[in-house]
Amino acid sequence: MSDEELIRGYYNETLNPTERTEFEERLESDNEFKEQAQSMELELLAFRNLERESIKSKFNDWEAEVEESGNSPLNIKSWKVWSTAAAIILIGTLTFRLINTEDADLYSSYYSYYDNYEVTTLRNQPDELTNREKAYQHYDLKDFKSAVVTFEQLDTLQKADQFFLSLSYMGADEWNKAEAALTEIQKSDFAYQSASKWYLALVYIKLEKHQKSLPILESIQSDSEFGEKAKELLHKLKN
Repeated sequence: MSDEELIRGYYNETLNPTERTEFEERLESDNEFKEQAQSMELELLAFRNLERESIKSKFNDWEAEVEESGNSPLNIKSWKVWSTAAAIILIGTLTFRLINTEDADLYSSYYSYYDNYEVTTLRNQPDELTNREKAYQHYDLKDFKSAVVTFEQLDTLQKADQFFLSLSYMGADEWNKAEAALTEIQKSDFAYQSASKWYLALVYIKLEKHQKSLPILESIQSDSEFGEKAKELLHKLKN
């Protein structure tokens, strides 16, 4: 496997444990390899941000069309939520990896990184980023521990910030904090409601609280993003 294949495999989450260990060891001991990995990280980040800007532009166009048609704010909100899910599905950036072995860990089988479409973070100079943008940049680069620290330093957390902080807790293996944060944001409706339920169910599975995950999964069975996977996971948990 070439260095480029190893690096791309790491960021695409396709490496096996041995290859992942090789990547991490090379990152620590080989400065040239580390520079190449960092360069490819930025390329990936730039690509994600281009996708994000394209999707946001479509959202604005769709919302303008709905407003011109005279629909109510409720319908606008519903249209926007629907278009968000449709866009994510169409571009294929939210995927699930199902390991087809009887002994596969349920959490590992169903967990998938959730792309950030909330904040564009790519700038020429890192010093130009606000603290909020830095938090999302850490998240985009899957530096979840740094993301947690930076999110927690913000004076005010918007609902979306709370959601991505929760996901950062998961990435940083801070499961109790992830459970508490995802539970808290269930108390009011917001754009990532279904996603927050899905990831809370996964946290419960990781913590071996399977019974708590059942009603959550049942509540999102008809969801366009997570419904099919919720049904599959429910079936596995009940059988």
